[in-house]
Amino acid sequence: MQVFILVAGTLALTTYCQLMIKGRALAHMRTDVRRSRFDYLMAMFTDIGTWSAIAAAVVAAVCWTLAVRQAPLTLVYPFMSLSFLFVPVLSAVLFKEPVTWRQGVGLVLIVVGVTVVGIAHQP
Repeated sequence: MQVFILVAGTLALTTYCQLMIKGRALAHMRTDVRRSRFDYLMAMFTDIGTWSAIAAAVVAAVCWTLAVRQAPLTLVYPFMSLSFLFVPVLSAVLFKEPVTWRQGVGLVLIVVGVTVVGIAHQP
């Protein structure tokens, strides 16, 4: 059970990281569209939101390292593909990014694949 908490933590933190970086990128793009790439990167890397995303990525790596110590990679790694579900769905909600029907089909296939892997590892 603990391994799934660690995997869920990895997924949540990874998703948070991606969404926060995107959110901060959008915020900094809106402030001055004429700024140079260097100025943009400086703004991003002096932003507390960006640093919280980096910290989340580090904690996610710790969770993942502990998870793979306790469970077969063939079981836990397919669950990481759920980040390819969570990030686009939440991006659509938070940032109004489009999700096409083809992407929707792909997202459903990811869920089906993870379900099949989970069932296959049942005793």
